[in-house]
Amino acid sequence: MDTKKEVKRLIDGGMTQLDKEEFLNLLSSLGYKMVESFNYINSSNEITYKAKGFRIIEKDTGLSFANVDARKDDNLRKLQEMRFSSFVYSNDRIWEL
Repeated sequence: MDTKKEVKRLIDGGMTQLDKEEFLNLLSSLGYKMVESFNYINSSNEITYKAKGFRIIEKDTGLSFANVDARKDDNLRKLQEMRFSSFVYSNDRIWEL
């Protein structure tokens, strides 16, 4: 595994590293929460690394942010911006936002 090498590649590519609490607080402030997390090995990129995946749901409805019936508001836009521009590195795993 080359997880730390992938962290460096993400930062060098312009991604912002968030700590776990910062991410969870930002998620909550937008009306979402993380559920059903799972660990896995990401081997679909140039570098194989330890990763963490999870679902993001709306706190009030329980719908996945990607559900066709989920809200399509400014908070969703902010969530998508965060997902595409940042990552979390915690317990030697990169969180796949």
